Amino acid sequence: NCRRPQVVFSVYASSGSSTNCNNGNFVGSFVTSTGLSEFIYKLQTYDGDFNYNGDDSYGFDNLPMCYQGNNGYIGLDCSGTGFALNYFNDQYCVSRTGNTYNKLSAVNKMMGNYESCNKAWSYGDDTDYSLVHQLIYYSEPCTSYDYSV
Repeated sequence: NCRRPQVVFSVYASSGSSTNCNNGNFVGSFVTSTGLSEFIYKLQTYDGDFNYNGDDSYGFDNLPMCYQGNNGYIGLDCSGTGFALNYFNDQYCVSRTGNTYNKLSAVNKMMGNYESCNKAWSYGDDTDYSLVHQLIYYSEPCTSYDYSV
């Protein structure tokens, strides 16, 4: 999982129906530990407003970590505009060739819907099957100690 591109997200807490995302109600930022496909699966399962109308050649649930294609190794990667399936020189998908196999436009468009402040409900107990609970449970907190500033 450490070679898999991950998703970073922030959580803000408020009472009632307010959806203000500001410093006053910031809880923390988190990075997923299971990868993009699992993150999107959680959105699909626990977000009642989830809308994936994309049709790319893979679909979010089949995004590869790294596999050998006809013209080299193909793996999920980060790009300047989001995520992409890129070609790699090696079986571990570490050494990039600089060529893209699929820009994952539909996946990136869908993820763009989550770039702003979105409502997500949580009932606050450990058996909570809400979106917030599921995302945080399978993520790690980001702190200033994790990376040099």
